[in-house]
Parts: sequence; structure tokens; C-alpha cells
Amino acid sequence: MKNFSAGFTLIELICVLVLLGIIGSGLLVGFTYVVNQQQSLRQDYQQVQKDQLAIMRLISELKYCSSLTTASNTISYTYDGAKTISIKNNCLVMTTDDGDHILANNISNFNASMLDHLLTLLFTTQYSNNVSKVSTIIVYVP
Repeated sequence: MKNFSAGFTLIELICVLVLLGIIGSGLLVGFTYVVNQQQSLRQDYQQVQKDQLAIMRLISELKYCSSLTTASNTISYTYDGAKTISIKNNCLVMTTDDGDHILANNISNFNASMLDHLLTLLFTTQYSNNVSKVSTIIVYVP
């Protein structure tokens, strides 16, 4: 008579554990990729919000300013006191009597030009994964 035993052999258990380890490591790699992508998207979204606030601030300041002068990467004007907008340390900065105010960060390029009462501002923002975006603002200055 044959003696059958119920249960798993040691080799079967080891094979199951190895397969679970391979599946688990694949899931872990996928999970970390998703988390990293979500973090990059969150940072990019915050950068877009900062850029939009900087654009709104620039428009509100410049459309009522007086004595505006531009250089290639600097704007000087008067609105509630003398102010200058320029790029410093990869930040778009508004300099006033009480110091520097950062309007947006991760800015790699800033350019200003004036033609027939139209002020054109261009600035390039660096996002994650070496993606850059150029924002253009055109403001009528009386």
C-alpha cells in the first residue's frame, strides 16, 4: 500500500516564495516610478502657479506705471515708488525700496522690449525632466 502525505514539499514552497519575490519587486519598481512621476507633476504644477501669479503681478504693476525704461533683461519703472524687474540667481525678482521680492523661480532667461507703447516680456521657466516653457506677456503701457 502507498502512503500519500498531504501538504507541500520544500521545493514547492521555495518556488512559490521566489515567484512572490519576483512579482513583489516588479510591483515595488512600478510603485516607486508612479510616486516619482507624481512628485514631478506636483512640482511642475506649483511652478505653473508661481508663473501665473508672476504674470498677473507684472500686468497689474506695468499697466499703470510711469517712466518705464527697458534694457534687454531689466525693466525699470515707477509705480508706488521706483521698481526694477530683473533676473537674479535663476529667479525673476522685483527690486523695490524695501528689498528684493521673488516673483518666480527656476527662470533661465528674461527679456524685455518696448515698441509703440507695447511692452513685451519673455521669460523661460525650467520644469522637471529638462522641460522648459517660454511665457510671453504683452502689456499696453500708456
